[in-house]
Amino acid sequence: MLTRLLSQFLKPSPKAVDVATFDRDVELAHKALFEGDSARAEHICRTALTQKPTNREAALLLSRILAERGALGEAKDLLHPLLESTPDEPNIQATLGNVCRMMGENTAAAAHYAASLNADPRQPLVLLNYARLLIELGQETEGFSKLRFAIELQPDLTDALKLLVPKLLDQGEQDNAIALLSRAAELQPENVDILNGLGFAWQRCSQPEKALYYYQLALQQSSDDYNIWDNYGTALQDLMRIDEAIAAYNKAIALRPDHHIPRWHSSLAYLLQGYFEHGWPDYELRLFPEQIPAPRQ
Repeated sequence: MLTRLLSQFLKPSPKAVDVATFDRDVELAHKALFEGDSARAEHICRTALTQKPTNREAALLLSRILAERGALGEAKDLLHPLLESTPDEPNIQATLGNVCRMMGENTAAAAHYAASLNADPRQPLVLLNYARLLIELGQETEGFSKLRFAIELQPDLTDALKLLVPKLLDQGEQDNAIALLSRAAELQPENVDILNGLGFAWQRCSQPEKALYYYQLALQQSSDDYNIWDNYGTALQDLMRIDEAIAAYNKAIALRPDHHIPRWHSSLAYLLQGYFEHGWPDYELRLFPEQIPAPRQ
């Protein structure tokens, strides 16, 4: 998750960058990153800075590349001079927030995220990262408020939905949770996380038929996701289609034999059928997850 913090900012925000200053070198570096060649992108940025030490965008992009490969100190050293010259630049503040968070400097990270949002409040990804940090620090009310605003700005921001939807369901706001997910599904009808989330939400509303529909859609997009197979099995089990549920659990177990949750769900299904010899071993194993066999090679 921490690596994603930086990759979310590899494209500069339109507000933060004057198109005229976004030179060809930076374009080439971004293209290399998009193609997965971070070493080439780093080389381009370093060359650009050798030719023009004041190239702010090259320095900003290089700092992100360095942070992604773990050179956090060097990334931070690049960012501080940029911050001194342009203290109201939201991208620099946000990137410094990410670097500080990766270094475990949470107070500094929160300050940089807040400064970035003061400069430009409508940044969904900054809101998301700030919200995550606030929630981790126990400031849930403010954190979830920022998640709501991030989703308002970008309704299909799946990482924000993954955090907010379970909270809404726990608070009894089922209609709100389903409305947010449905709006996201309109924008990304094949997004596995959104479809799986809709299945989960409908299941929490005690409507396994609707849950099953969305799990099936999710499996059409990603048939090798053990978690969706496991969720699919629980919906089938809620409908008392036990044999089908066991088959779904077996799919999940085959994909992730080291994970105890599908095994536990499978054991419950066997116990419901009265097959105690099949059900008890994995039912008891849930108490000792460290004893679950390692994945087959």
